[in-house]
Amino acid sequence: MKDENERPISDAELDITATAGNITTSSPITTDEYGIAHFTYDADTGLEYGDSPLTVSLKLLVRKGARSSYSIYFLTVYPPDQDLATASINLLQSTVTTEDMKYDGVKAIVTISDQNGEAIKGATFHVDTTPSEINLVVEGNTITDESGRSIITIKAPGMDAAKDLIITITPVAENYSSGRTTAMLTVVYVQPSMELEINVSPESAKIGEEISITVAVTDSHTGKPVENASVALVASERNARFTEASGKTNSSGVFKTWLVISDIGKDSETVIITITVNLTGYEEVSDQKSIALSREKKTPDTSFIGMTGVLGIAALIAALRRKRL
Repeated sequence: MKDENERPISDAELDITATAGNITTSSPITTDEYGIAHFTYDADTGLEYGDSPLTVSLKLLVRKGARSSYSIYFLTVYPPDQDLATASINLLQSTVTTEDMKYDGVKAIVTISDQNGEAIKGATFHVDTTPSEINLVVEGNTITDESGRSIITIKAPGMDAAKDLIITITPVAENYSSGRTTAMLTVVYVQPSMELEINVSPESAKIGEEISITVAVTDSHTGKPVENASVALVASERNARFTEASGKTNSSGVFKTWLVISDIGKDSETVIITITVNLTGYEEVSDQKSIALSREKKTPDTSFIGMTGVLGIAALIAALRRKRL
């Protein structure tokens, strides 16, 4: 026993009542310095056995000074003339996400042994869950190997909400009674996410040049295209014009548009394109791409007519200066 700060509670008294059978340890039953109390339950007194195991409840009243707490535990009692197949389950993760349960699942090691701890080869087992409406998919062999073990993967493709699941393993072995075992699995809800792949061509352009922008949207977990997602594009330059600034992805998860920037405030500038994607059931995702934009440089006119014009203007300026003198 421990308190709310996880410290052992010593010298606490236990009153234990069984619905059948008998507690043979004499009272008072108290916890030791480690918060542990020991008692013996005798299943031979007051029980009538049939062919099936019996479930016995133990009611525990714990008192420490003026404080008390009440708990109920359940025991499965088997007929003495039957061998018992007991199961144990080791979940490799105790907390997973809804996305994990949909696609990857949680691995578990199931071991079936008899009442003496000897492995039972070739035992089968059933996997169930509480709440029962959760549809489990079990992958792997549900028959134990030479060592009485089996490794399985438990999935729940339809899970879309956080839940605490109780996984129950029920062994089935010929000439054995079945001893079920349970394990708790916490499933945390995580909203599915998308990934963007953005292609801009060309990434360096001149004013007025047409630039293609392609956005490919995929499911982050499966890698499959996401159809009908809403795509919106915004440019940092006010003179930017998209042929379509928003739209939906097609069946391949792709949206394509073109951009033309008619003017910039300087000879060269970096324009930032922000892409945002939304779809119901998915987390919003956004990304940015930059485009290096520049003006077309004017080259000097070195033709004969051009040079003649320049020389004529120079001669006129020289003549005017002489006249003033």
